[in-house]
Amino acid sequence: MHPEPIAADAERQRSAALLGILRSTKRIQEHRRRIAQLIVEAHELGASWVELGEVLGITRQAARRRFEGNRSAAEGGSSDA
Repeated sequence: MHPEPIAADAERQRSAALLGILRSTKRIQEHRRRIAQLIVEAHELGASWVELGEVLGITRQAARRRFEGNRSAAEGGSSDA
């Protein structure tokens, strides 16, 4: 048996797995931006920080700090929303 082909195959499999993880990470970031957009829009339409915090499972203060005035997250910026 030759270990080289097995090692090369394992490396290809690991590479493919890492690419899959990177694709998933990108989708997660896109979903976070969309959530930020929805939160900002809901607040602009009258949802309170209490209501938004409850939906998110965080306090109203945390929701407000995270999203208030943070239009860059809602517009696709690089915030960790």
